[in-house]
Amino acid sequence: DLDAKGLFENALDWANKYYILPQLVVDENRSDRIITISGGLYKTFDIDVSNYQPNEKIYDSNYILTIKFYDGEYTVKYEHKDFSVNDETISLSLTHIIQNPSQYDENWIKNYEYRVERLIYSLTHYMETSELVYK
Repeated sequence: DLDAKGLFENALDWANKYYILPQLVVDENRSDRIITISGGLYKTFDIDVSNYQPNEKIYDSNYILTIKFYDGEYTVKYEHKDFSVNDETISLSLTHIIQNPSQYDENWIKNYEYRVERLIYSLTHYMETSELVYK
């Protein structure tokens, strides 16, 4: 088992590889051994984010990922911040989508959960194997 410092360095290495511009989204607090990431999910409700249609409404979401380190273990907290459509923040909340599923595409919540799960999996997989897997 790694101590808190070793785990912190591994997670920081993951963040620097996973994010395109880590210097813009990753905040490291070495003295408290906390990494905070202000990230986003492009095309939040889609599994395949590679396809793009002209004039498409693109839903993105922003999150805060907080990773705290202790000797031999770490905790991860995912916090949803907001949604945006074509780069404009909207008032749609995650709670509203969950409470009113009939108003939205039936796959939205499933796909959103999948995307968040893949993000967390990428971190935990890297912490165990030093192998990077992407979204």
